[in-house]
Amino acid sequence: EMEKQDLLKHTLKDNDGLPSPLKEGIQRRHLSEEQLSRVAPLVSQSLTTFIRHEPKCIPSFIERLKEHDLVSADDFAKLVHVGDLCRVLLASPEAADALLKALLQTPMAESRGWHPLPSRVSFAPRTYWEKLQAALSPTRECYALYKKDKTWKYNTKSFKEPAWHRQITDPSLGPPIRSVQIKICAVPNIVSREFCAALRLATKDENFFIFANPVVKCLLEVAWWNGAMKVDLVQLMLSIWALTLLIIDTYCGILVVSNPHSGLSNSADGNGSNLGAFNGTADATPAHASVSNQRANLATSGDFVMARAVVDFVHEFAQLLGYFLIGRWKDYFDWGNAYDLIRCALPLVLFIRPDS
Repeated sequence: EMEKQDLLKHTLKDNDGLPSPLKEGIQRRHLSEEQLSRVAPLVSQSLTTFIRHEPKCIPSFIERLKEHDLVSADDFAKLVHVGDLCRVLLASPEAADALLKALLQTPMAESRGWHPLPSRVSFAPRTYWEKLQAALSPTRECYALYKKDKTWKYNTKSFKEPAWHRQITDPSLGPPIRSVQIKICAVPNIVSREFCAALRLATKDENFFIFANPVVKCLLEVAWWNGAMKVDLVQLMLSIWALTLLIIDTYCGILVVSNPHSGLSNSADGNGSNLGAFNGTADATPAHASVSNQRANLATSGDFVMARAVVDFVHEFAQLLGYFLIGRWKDYFDWGNAYDLIRCALPLVLFIRPDS
């Protein structure tokens, strides 16, 4: 316990202007990553130094801390913040995986007699969105909740638990019921735009293992089913509606072309030939009139496509603004977003050439 207090009493800031033996060892490059993690003193300064200068040493250093039983997940949370996790994730996904696992712990039950931590939980759908998830997605491997509580609370005076506990303990929920281990991530506010942006940038073929991390799996489930999925669902419905309008307008245009004299008065000359007449003139021939009518019939779907393109541009601007607010605006400019911008720009040509 005295060693743990000694570890936590050190400052959490890395004084970059002041050299330290560990920092000198990292910069001189005479020691391997394993050697650095072994000679580093078991103090908080070592962990923050590794985070800022050599994240690849973090997995071995965490193993050392666990061997000496010096820190818990709560202790790690006092040393590590979301910004640190983003830095480590971009530099070394393997180190981020080890650090995130070290931040997991079983919540303490405040009243084990009246309200113990459940060991078996129903994975049956609870809400409309969860029913949709069950219909569209494979069997759930985890059930994620994003709450402020760090303990399994229970009021022994009123004999009531927090309302959100019912999502886990409700006995009326049916199968499937599975044995579980309930864990919490000790770092608060991890579901953030900074961490999600870092996760996207760190995603490469060789780094897919990070998605097997329980913290990342739960984070993505919370972010997807509480926000991102609804945006994609709206985009899907808008695309279906735009396609429906195009089909209807195209069908109406085909009807006009198949009956080119619709809406026109015809007169026969002495040779029996028909001349298209409109308001007493022969300037608008039936063929030209039918093409104009076809373009007019496409006006509804064209307006919708243009409006949709404007909305997509607004979404792209919001994404760029989000990157700007977290200080990573350069990360927006990649091939994926370039494709999205071109896809949004093409329908806007209809503003200049509505008859195209």
